[in-house]
Amino acid sequence: MPSVTYFFKWLLLKKRFIKFFLVSGVATTLNFGVFYSLHKLFFVDYRLASGIGFFSGVVLGYFLNSRWTFKDNDESNPKKKFLKYYFVYFFSLGVNILIIDILVEYFGIYPSLANIITIGITFISNYLGTKYWVFKKPLLS
Repeated sequence: MPSVTYFFKWLLLKKRFIKFFLVSGVATTLNFGVFYSLHKLFFVDYRLASGIGFFSGVVLGYFLNSRWTFKDNDESNPKKKFLKYYFVYFFSLGVNILIIDILVEYFGIYPSLANIITIGITFISNYLGTKYWVFKKPLLS
């Protein structure tokens, strides 16, 4: 029979995942809004628009995830933590741009739909990188 401690750890992980999902939704809304505005209203190339939208979402996501999702109160090295967070998302950006380009250029998928697909693909890797590398709690805390 699972222990009470195990149950509470599982519940905390589930709650944290839901918070991450909600923050991702807000950041994705900003990402897509910036992408759509740049691409449709200002005729910026869809790849560049996607990159700028992605970066906008990363900055907002870092702030919300550090303060709300992971309740990171460790102020000892915020620049290092942001750089790690940015690295996780920069890697995702590369994957994002590669996939959106393949979907648009080779499969003929409309750029807005291709952007939504790539956001969904990179969600899981972002969560894992953020939880287990960026906001990882020290073992002796």
